[in-house]
Amino acid sequence: MFQPMLQELAEYTESDVMQTANAMVPSGSDQIQIKACGRTFCVGAHMACSLSELQRGVQMTLQLDGQEFQFSDARGSPLLTDMILREAVDQGQMPLTATLSDTCIHYIENRREELAQMQWKLVRDKLQGCLGEVKVATTQVNDLQRQVSAQQSSAQVELNQLKEEVLQVIDQERDVAQVNLRQVSERVNALALLINGEQNKRELALQNIEHNFQEMRAAIDNERVARRAELAAQSTLLKDGNASLEGQKRVLESFEHKQTFDVAALREEIAESSRSFAELFQDQIFAFKRQTDTLGSKLHSMEGHVQSDLAKNEAWRTAIESRLEEVSASLTSRVNNLSERSEEAVQLMESLRFEERQQVRQAQKSLDRSKELELNLVRTAEVMREQLSKEAQERGEEMKQATLQIKSEQDKQLSDFTRQVADRLVWESTMREKAVKHLYEELNRALDREIMEVGETGDASKAAPDVL
Repeated sequence: MFQPMLQELAEYTESDVMQTANAMVPSGSDQIQIKACGRTFCVGAHMACSLSELQRGVQMTLQLDGQEFQFSDARGSPLLTDMILREAVDQGQMPLTATLSDTCIHYIENRREELAQMQWKLVRDKLQGCLGEVKVATTQVNDLQRQVSAQQSSAQVELNQLKEEVLQVIDQERDVAQVNLRQVSERVNALALLINGEQNKRELALQNIEHNFQEMRAAIDNERVARRAELAAQSTLLKDGNASLEGQKRVLESFEHKQTFDVAALREEIAESSRSFAELFQDQIFAFKRQTDTLGSKLHSMEGHVQSDLAKNEAWRTAIESRLEEVSASLTSRVNNLSERSEEAVQLMESLRFEERQQVRQAQKSLDRSKELELNLVRTAEVMREQLSKEAQERGEEMKQATLQIKSEQDKQLSDFTRQVADRLVWESTMREKAVKHLYEELNRALDREIMEVGETGDASKAAPDVL
């Protein structure tokens, strides 16, 4: 009952006391300042009418109901009656001091011893309960060990049965795999014979195709030589035609040059005759007109002949050029056809070779696949054996680990429980010792303070008459 109050009192330091004292200084005459148990606080002035009211107010403030206090004024003189209390309040002998009586201190110490004995009784009861729980836990552990051993024996029996069944299944699968392997080997041998026959046929077909291809290549070469000879002949013809065209062109140009020269000479002669015979112009005007008409008609006829010759030459040249273009187009088309045929033949040869290679690869793949199947069958049998042995070992190890883990967990729980109980007992004993020491220290401090205050008040009361 008093332990939390004493702890609460112990939490107040000297600085806290000063702060609370400064905070509780009365602002007027409606409160009374009191010092008690190392604390300074204020109560209402209406409680200073009697000692009983003041004692009730101090008990309520300090939460110490039923405890008696002895009051004294600031000079240390005891306040035994209500009259002395009112006089001290009227004279301002504050703060008042309230101290616990000797009976209250003895009561608190007796109460502390009773609480300690009750705590030890509770600890003994808890320890007995813990021992009962430990016994129950040990019985449960023994039952669990029996169950685990029974389960382990049943699991061992089931494991042996499973091992026998797995071995039987493996033997059956081995027989089936051997039968399948024989069938596969027979099929592989038949497939190898077919592949060899097909390979021989393909080789003969390839030789025939190569022979035909060589003959085709020779024919293409002969055709190419013939076409080249024709192309050379056509090119010579084209060159001859171009040369003849150039000669014809030069002849026409020389004829045009000559005709223009003749016309220029004729014009010069006419000019000279006109100048020389200007005087005889009037006499021979009619003759000259006739001559000029004849000369004009001749000139017109000569120009018509020249134009017709030029048109004929141009038409002949265009015809020759068109013929040359047709010949070159036909030659190019023939050459393109020959090149396309040769390319088709080459592509045909390449496709035949590619098909042959694919067939050889497929045959090789089938052989490799058969070998892989054999290896896979052997590997699966070995893997099944290893897995069965591993599963048996793992299950045995799991059962051992489970039993060891259960035992270790039980031991750990028991050790943790005992350690917690011991730690709790040690902690409670240390806390009780600390509380008792703290209580004694607080009481000693309170007594020292009261002694010092009483000494100070006595000195002050002695010094007051001297001053007066």
